[in-house]
Amino acid sequence: MAIISSPSKKFDQKAHIFYCFEDLERYFENAICFITSGIEKGEQVIFIENEKIFSKLFKELSKILTKKQLAKVQFINNFDYYFSGGRLHPPTTLDYYSKAVEPYYKEDIPFRIWGHVEWGQQENIFSTLETFENKMSAKLSKEEILAVCAYDAKRVTDGLMDMLIDCHDLLMTDRELTSFESDRNNDKLS
Repeated sequence: MAIISSPSKKFDQKAHIFYCFEDLERYFENAICFITSGIEKGEQVIFIENEKIFSKLFKELSKILTKKQLAKVQFINNFDYYFSGGRLHPPTTLDYYSKAVEPYYKEDIPFRIWGHVEWGQQENIFSTLETFENKMSAKLSKEEILAVCAYDAKRVTDGLMDMLIDCHDLLMTDRELTSFESDRNNDKLS
């Protein structure tokens, strides 16, 4: 397991990152870093978040970014995105994703994506999340983009944590980024 310690390197690579956050202030700091580093690289940013958090983020971003830079951030309500059919349904959500990114691919515009995954009461939510994350991981590995899937640690059980680690390239916490590639390569050799 390799720890990526340099904050400036945190969002430099193309990867599918599982972010398990505990501290909302750190979450804001990491989200702002993700957005600003993307804009500095000339990328558009698709930010899938609830309105309350995005509103606060937007206020902070307005203090440090120009209007032209802010226009590079596309907000998508996370409940509309993940639950457009009233519940998490992987094919519907993946279709929403494809429609959201299509203009960027058509115009050859680089982008990155951040999604805060939240859910209400739904039967079999963990198996549905596993199906969704596996399908999204396969899609993202072909597209070679930087994508963060953020989950509140209070809602992540041990079993869900293991599954999410298996579906992602990197694990991010409020303070560090961990790569599992060497562990996975060792598993393949065993």
